[in-house]
Amino acid sequence: MDRPMNPVPTISAARLATLIGTPGLPAPRTLYRWVFLRIARLILDGQLPVGTRLPSERALSQSLQYSRITVANAYRDLRDIGLLQTRPGDGSYAVLPEDHQRRLTGPLDPSDVRRDVIDLTCAAPTGGERVADAYREAMAELPAQLAGAGYHPLGLPQLTGVIAQWYERRGLPTDPGQIIVTSGALSAIAIVAHTVIAPGNRVLCESPTYPNAVAALSGAGGRLHPLPVPPTGLDPQVAAEQITRLRPALTALIVDFHNPTGTLVPDEGRSRIADALRTAGGHVVVDESLVELRLDDVAMPRPFAAHLPRALTVGSVSKAHWGGLRLGWIRAPRSMVADLMRTRLRLDLGAAPLEQLAAARLLPAGPSVDLTGLRRRRDVLLELLGRHLDAWQVVRPVGGLSVWCELGGRHLAETPPGSAGLVSMADGLDVLLAAGSMFAVSGSLDGFLRIPFSQPEAVLRQAVPLIAHAWHELSRGVAPGGHRPRLVA
Repeated sequence: MDRPMNPVPTISAARLATLIGTPGLPAPRTLYRWVFLRIARLILDGQLPVGTRLPSERALSQSLQYSRITVANAYRDLRDIGLLQTRPGDGSYAVLPEDHQRRLTGPLDPSDVRRDVIDLTCAAPTGGERVADAYREAMAELPAQLAGAGYHPLGLPQLTGVIAQWYERRGLPTDPGQIIVTSGALSAIAIVAHTVIAPGNRVLCESPTYPNAVAALSGAGGRLHPLPVPPTGLDPQVAAEQITRLRPALTALIVDFHNPTGTLVPDEGRSRIADALRTAGGHVVVDESLVELRLDDVAMPRPFAAHLPRALTVGSVSKAHWGGLRLGWIRAPRSMVADLMRTRLRLDLGAAPLEQLAAARLLPAGPSVDLTGLRRRRDVLLELLGRHLDAWQVVRPVGGLSVWCELGGRHLAETPPGSAGLVSMADGLDVLLAAGSMFAVSGSLDGFLRIPFSQPEAVLRQAVPLIAHAWHELSRGVAPGGHRPRLVA
């Protein structure tokens, strides 16, 4: 159960000193300015979540081996720009200024509202011939369903059996009775959240992560705590420490080709996180929507539920087959199926039979999305970013549908531009982007941008030079011109 007390997130002086690092070249004129800029970036980019208590000036100066006045001056400037709040007798806390709290945020809206722009906000595949064939075959089967009312809250037996076999092939024994078919992965996450979260419960959620999942978890009444995910992927040790300290009612993870970083947590890391969850208690929901989109020759770990049998697993066909096929599922321990079903019946009465019949045709043959073409588009995007935006830092994703870009050349700037400004500037060039802050739990990550490679290669070749032009204009101080960022995903 969630404890009544709310532990305050803290960071040790030694850990913060490691994150601050040492100045590169050209070196700053004053060391305090380096410390100030590095801590500012750590807060704005989400590595120091809002609400984290920083070490004292004395402790940090000892770990950095700088004078105390160096750290005191850095803390002073952080307070002046609204990134640090010092409470007498209680320490200093990472905060965000009001203009960042009014950031572009909220759930992503995938509506096709504009056809005359390049839309790089949606990380989902288009449908192919296999999807069309599956629908045609499903239509031929549909008349047999018409004799009944068409309500199947658990899912059609044809599909729950196929999903159970899909897990069996991945080394996770599963009974069809453990499967609840839903109207997509987001619906599955919402059902889990409303089942296991009581108002005010602590929820540990990766940051960055899928924005609509954040909305679903908070909408169930959870108090969200960010679990920072750097561009290189989730650190299992950090996750285990957070779980042990917070003891959340629910932990939400994407360990298979994480959205948006495209990283993969190996078996050893999954085992470490599972051990922490086993000790701390609480539930865990693992989103496997992208698990079939492996782009590099990496060994696939066992499903997370193989490490922790009580884990709740969410799956979907939307990423591996077609975004318009709104179908997902929950794989749950048998002991939780009844509770999940009671929640589900308060939200809807089941997924459409036609989509379930189509999905039952698609799942056994593997992803219908062209992985070779997806891999080629990823490589094209990485090459274009390296050519036109070489100051940006990008970790090559081993799977998934997107690249997570760290906007470069920012650590030496006094007032570095962020992705919210870039979104607005690019909008004026008819390129739609999603700001990094949309993927944050605590309102940071303005120093990042997600770019999907689900669009055709020609679109990517047209878009990246335009993004680069917008970025270079923004970097030299040109205002975005009042273009209003659009909330299209």
